[in-house]
Amino acid sequence: MNCTLASSDDINLVMGLLSTALFLSWFMALQAGVLLRLIMPKKRRR
Repeated sequence: MNCTLASSDDINLVMGLLSTALFLSWFMALQAGVLLRLIMPKKRRR
């Protein structure tokens, strides 16, 4: 195991995972907000 060779790759991998995690969390939050906006008015009308 060479830590010197894997350090840069590990940093790139971690940054990629963080970016994808942030994008997925934002996307899920956006979808949840849209679903809540669509569902809440229906419950209020009933």
